[in-house]
Formats: sequence, C-alpha cells, structure tokens
Amino acid sequence: MKNFDGTNHSLRNTLERLDFEPPVVAGLTGDELFTIALVLQGFSLLIFLPLIGFFTGIWVLAFGVSLIIGILSIGFVGRKIAKEKEKRPADIVWLDYRLMISGWFHIKSDVLTKNQNFSCERMKPVKKRKN
Repeated sequence: MKNFDGTNHSLRNTLERLDFEPPVVAGLTGDELFTIALVLQGFSLLIFLPLIGFFTGIWVLAFGVSLIIGILSIGFVGRKIAKEKEKRPADIVWLDYRLMISGWFHIKSDVLTKNQNFSCERMKPVKKRKN
C-alpha cells in the first residue's frame, strides 16, 4: 500500500497489516514477551525485594522470592494479553494499555494526534470561478 501523501486518501496501515510478527509463546511475539518480562521482573525487584528484605533481614531469600513472583506474574499477565490479542489486533491492544497507563499517571497522551495527516479535499467540493 502506498504511504499517505495527501492525494491518495488512504491509511498508512490497515488492521490486517498491524500484527505481522509470528507468535513465539501463547500468541505473544518475542518483543512483546521480552517487554512484559522486563517490566514485571523490574517491578517485582523494585517492590518485593525491599519489602521482604527489610521484614526478614535475609536479602538472598528476598531476591529469590521476588524473582519467583515476577516469573509467576509473567505467566498471568502474558495469558491475559494473549486472550486480548485473539479478539483484536495487537497494536490496538497495546494502544489501549498505553492509554490506560497514561490515565493512571494523569499524563496527557498524544497517541491519537501524533504524526497524523488529514485532508478535507473529498469533503468540500471545489467550485471553479468563471471569468
């Protein structure tokens, strides 16, 4: 499909072309799985490692438990996202999550307005003047 240049009145990507990477595990691509694993392991190490470490005083145990919690959460969240991807295209699912997270932190999201082109040529007929 030709890129939008203002004259052909077409979208850059159709919904069929959005999800083009092959799934690796449970309908998730490699990049999606790595991103989910990185974020969840990071959150578990940032949250559970200090909590368990300060309460028990055994930091090795705290590190191990936080890694196990992170691994279990990867499976849970991965299945949830895979089920969502079965219903809708992947980019739409990730866009919904991005909008939801920006709403949690009260950040203005430019998802729907960034890098968009619009033309009104078909909507308003041009009348030529007679001289």
